[in-house]
Amino acid sequence: RVTLDPWRIGAITTAALVLLQLQKPTR
Repeated sequence: RVTLDPWRIGAITTAALVLLQLQKPTR
């Protein structure tokens, strides 16, 4: 059973933001 817990949503959101920042071309 998949439950959407607040901490889980926050973790996923944080991970997504970090991945986006890492994939952004640094210049």
